[in-house]
Amino acid sequence: MTLSNKLTVFRVFLVLPFVVFLSLEGRLYLMGAFFIMAIATLTDYFDGKIARKRGEITDFGKYMDPLADKLFIISALVIFISIESVDVPVWGVILIITRDFVINGVRTLAASRGSILAASKAGKYKTAAQMISILLSLIMLSFGVWIHLIYYLVLIMVIVTVYSGILYLKENFLLLKKAAK
Repeated sequence: MTLSNKLTVFRVFLVLPFVVFLSLEGRLYLMGAFFIMAIATLTDYFDGKIARKRGEITDFGKYMDPLADKLFIISALVIFISIESVDVPVWGVILIITRDFVINGVRTLAASRGSILAASKAGKYKTAAQMISILLSLIMLSFGVWIHLIYYLVLIMVIVTVYSGILYLKENFLLLKKAAK
């Protein structure tokens, strides 16, 4: 297994402690969740950089790397909904999750036809925007400041997420057209 794939697997294993810390009450737990998310964000950045530099881009990495990202983002958003002091638009979270299911469906369809679709450039920007928004939200929650801004961070996430999903579907339109026949 390549180093970049090991970092991706490590990131998947970080989801459980992230969820536990984020689910518990108290500033230290929120700061712990922030720390875990920061590690996940850094390993996401470095696993791709290492894979490209070493020429070790694998089908495993193309599939698992975005999945690890989705696990973090969706976990954070679902838990944010349960925090009374945070106003997270449920419809926005549903749109983000729906986009991820649709794109995962396209990727699964492509895989069934022998193609592994890597994340698009817009998808990478979407993930960066989501991770930065989650990190900022965790800082706000940890220190109890500007919590009302989390709503707007989620709105930004929704806009970037839906836009990147539209671009991804547009880029893979021919695949979808062939599958519909």
